[in-house]
Amino acid sequence: MTYCLKIRKEYGEYALKILRKLGLVNSLYEIVREKEYILIPLAEPKIPSSLMHINPVIVECSPRRRSHIRTYRDFLVNKLPQKVYEKLPSSYDIVGDVIFIRLNNVPEKYWGKIGNALLKFHRGKKAVYAIIGETSGTERVLPLKLIAGVHVDKTLHVEYGCKFIVYIGKVFINPSFSYEHKRISELVSDGERILDMFAGIGGFSIITAKHRNVEVVALDINPYAVKSINESLKINRLRGVVMPIHADSSRSERLLNKKFSRIIMNLPGLSHMFVKNAVKLISDEGGIIHYYRFSQTSVEPLYELINEVAKHGRRIVKILGVRRVLEVSPTKKLYVVDAYVM
Repeated sequence: MTYCLKIRKEYGEYALKILRKLGLVNSLYEIVREKEYILIPLAEPKIPSSLMHINPVIVECSPRRRSHIRTYRDFLVNKLPQKVYEKLPSSYDIVGDVIFIRLNNVPEKYWGKIGNALLKFHRGKKAVYAIIGETSGTERVLPLKLIAGVHVDKTLHVEYGCKFIVYIGKVFINPSFSYEHKRISELVSDGERILDMFAGIGGFSIITAKHRNVEVVALDINPYAVKSINESLKINRLRGVVMPIHADSSRSERLLNKKFSRIIMNLPGLSHMFVKNAVKLISDEGGIIHYYRFSQTSVEPLYELINEVAKHGRRIVKILGVRRVLEVSPTKKLYVVDAYVM
């Protein structure tokens, strides 16, 4: 018998990513699937605080033992210098047919071997890209380098039953945001009018409109992001309506002759510059702003939003929540403030 983390299967990918980053997955055993649940074997019986919101339970189970190949790193044993092997990352992202990995601490001459090991481990994937920098600019494009496989122009990514067309290297996507997309969609009620100010490939917009009868305006300055949304809308059946617009959100109040009950502001590096636009577009009767911001603590984005809203003539009457979404580094975290503005 071993200890397993029991969660609903829709949270499986999200939970696995966090557990792997913390070294808590017991890779000697296979994941167990039981109807609407999955059981993830644990290296130690511990529930990370970052997973408490999905109601996990530790149970005893008898998973099958894996074969000796447990991770892509097993293909690289004795094929890399020991010092290099020890620096191989345990986590990476998979988007459709493509694998993205950060190899900041690994000499570039070994990248090809690492990429080929990933393709061997994840059979059916077409390409591995090394992330060679940080997301920058208003179009939020990650700098990439192909290290194995063939170049992929676009791929199909799936989150919570929704399909997304992703142009590789031309749009922003972070699979770690999948739970956040679902979380926001579950807060929304039928009949709402929503503005997704920095929509990207439409994660918030499409997942919300899939489950709710709403009207979503999805703005983005990146033409490939808007192209992705338009193509994705053709392959999803939605309850609501999504209207993609290629535009700069700094001009949003001049472009849109309507007001919104909810505004999503997912541009963590620059969102403070657009609060003045959001407060002009929030409903006169009040509405909710979801404000994403990089910070060391949860206090900074909270007070920043309160001050920015007041500066532009509105006020926050209720803080609905402050949540840490991601840990980018030990000194840089991503927070979201959910606030009701009047």
